[in-house]
Amino acid sequence: MPTTTSATRQRGRALLVLLAFLTGTLLTLAPAPSAHAALPDTWGYGYREPSDPVPAPLHDSLTSAGATGQVLAASANTYKILFPGAGAPQGVVHVTAVSAPSAAPSWCEPDLWFQTGADEEAVVSCWVVSGTTVSPYPTGFSATFTSATFAGTPTNDYAYLESNGAAGTVTQFDSAGATISVSHVATGQWQVKVPGVGVSGTALAGSVDVTGFGSTGSPARCKLAKWANASLTQVFTVVCFTGAGAPVDTKWNLTYQLKRDLKGQITPYYGYLWQTTAPPAQTNFNSVLGYGVNSAAPISSVSYQIKYPALGPGVTFSTAQASAFGPGPEFCRFGEPTGPPPWNNFSGTLLVASVDCFKGTGSPVLTDFFTSFSSN
Repeated sequence: MPTTTSATRQRGRALLVLLAFLTGTLLTLAPAPSAHAALPDTWGYGYREPSDPVPAPLHDSLTSAGATGQVLAASANTYKILFPGAGAPQGVVHVTAVSAPSAAPSWCEPDLWFQTGADEEAVVSCWVVSGTTVSPYPTGFSATFTSATFAGTPTNDYAYLESNGAAGTVTQFDSAGATISVSHVATGQWQVKVPGVGVSGTALAGSVDVTGFGSTGSPARCKLAKWANASLTQVFTVVCFTGAGAPVDTKWNLTYQLKRDLKGQITPYYGYLWQTTAPPAQTNFNSVLGYGVNSAAPISSVSYQIKYPALGPGVTFSTAQASAFGPGPEFCRFGEPTGPPPWNNFSGTLLVASVDCFKGTGSPVLTDFFTSFSSN
């Protein structure tokens, strides 16, 4: 049986929430972003169960200020969330839906995020598709916000960008201090070049997460379609689709990590893997055991189960994201086959209950994806 339950993992969070509210007026703004190499020091994460009341704390949540994230309000399929003390003038948000595998094929996306005083707020909306019909859908989700705000000397590589939906970026960060370039190739397709990160030669190393977001009432999904390494320049092809699966020009966020977690940190327990045919060796990393030990195994026509050996002790205050890979409109979310939580400590192994994937029409499919687990 898992050694940590959802109830156990909630203990202590009430105190953190109280402290966050009591000290909120004392938190100060983070320094302005450096133009040179830096490492993210401002972040927040947490997940919402589909049945959670509103308002309520996010589960397993933590921010760089030591506070707990919250769902402040909800309206149908839209949720306003708060990361106390994590306010920053720029950064990126990634969101993955959380639901039972038998539930409707859903996804979630950030509509917007912004600094408000010392805090970061975000608005998340969730959707479901059946054939070509797209509808609002209230469900759970996992959300992560990261911002690089001060200069440092990176020991491993990290980069992110927010696309403006055309041939440019709203904000970007490259730990090598280089400039990320984006070119618009066709409707719903972009080529991204991230210089100075990765490994020498042409080998692929690290992990990638892509999250799309459409305009209000017009949901979109985005993903990575291709990946190449050209002499320490990562070349990514990003594709985006409407909720019904047609190519569309929209905004999206992309994060690249190499021997860092999705927040850009080096913590005791984190890992990532690329579920694909013959994945490159350095795209499967475990902070305790090194390369090649994490695994993804199909457990149904819609689901993979993910195992991160030795990372189970990091389950408290942890987060995960998943992002489909390939040229088509397939998408993925986290499932809870036996109920909450979506990931747990099983005899020392961090067990992600299921990654559920669907065709653009919503029918089940076992497709390729990236997934990443982080803890503090």
